[in-house]
Amino acid sequence: MVVLVAILLTAFVATAVFSVDGARIYLTVTELKIATDAAAKAAVTSMALTQNLTTARQAAKNIAQANLVDHQPLILQDADIVFGSASLQSNGTVLFTPNATPYSAAQVTATKSEAGGPLQLLFGTLLGTSSVNPQSVSVAARETRDIVLLFDQSGSMTGQKETDLRTAVQSFVTTLSGMNTNDEVGMVTFDSSSYEKDTIGTSLAKIGSDASTLNPSSPWALTYIGGAITSAQNILQNEGRTTQFTQKVIILMSDGCQTTGTTTPLQAAQNAANASIIIYTIAYGSDADTATMQSIATTTKGTYYNAPTGASLTSAFQSIAQSFHSVLTQ
Repeated sequence: MVVLVAILLTAFVATAVFSVDGARIYLTVTELKIATDAAAKAAVTSMALTQNLTTARQAAKNIAQANLVDHQPLILQDADIVFGSASLQSNGTVLFTPNATPYSAAQVTATKSEAGGPLQLLFGTLLGTSSVNPQSVSVAARETRDIVLLFDQSGSMTGQKETDLRTAVQSFVTTLSGMNTNDEVGMVTFDSSSYEKDTIGTSLAKIGSDASTLNPSSPWALTYIGGAITSAQNILQNEGRTTQFTQKVIILMSDGCQTTGTTTPLQAAQNAANASIIIYTIAYGSDADTATMQSIATTTKGTYYNAPTGASLTSAFQSIAQSFHSVLTQ
């Protein structure tokens, strides 16, 4: 009986030891993760607003220090904060590429030693180690975009087609307004020439208002897609924010094929790709040049949408706006 009691007592003490220090380790890991998550979010939010890495790095440090880990402030070093780009993967994770531009993400790495030293265990002698030093790595992404809405206004865009486009643009504006992004948008229309309707940075409300008055200039107007892409690229490069922090994007909608001009759509798309401009394409209606629109998107690492109806046109614009996430954290 005495032996049995001794065994049970030993088991009880061992369980208590592991429970107490295990709980402390779990709490410390959780607090460390909360702190690095908050610091990464602060960094990308500041970077999007100020487009300044020094300011963004300091924002991360300030937020980290305000978060306690085992009752101690987390003190980050410059090397703990790395900027780069990030993309959302199909499984919901964020792929971080350090030092890649345009900067859209921050990775924050920290250990418990940066918050008052390693975690000292109460029963370290029994556990075989006196302390542990957990690490946490957090990535937050907030992509900033300059966007040109590029709309075909050739002679075929009349009647119901124009009404459907107006509705779709209103949906895009409404959706993007609710995304809490730092994106800036302009609008360009084209037929055989291109016309800048709204400069980059125009309020979404005004873009929506101007879109409600879209109309082809002539029922005989031709279509110059290659020239329109070139014009949009020039606007993005001349009016937009610095490419160090800003992804340049064109959203191209056309209901037909190129009928005039010397620069082909694919030549213009390759020029845009060389300038790291992404083009989302929407082929609208049964007469759209679906093959060319798909190739433009593929060449520029964009996304292609086939919109045979007005409803699918609205859905395509909504899908694009919804893909412009604000802050992603991993």
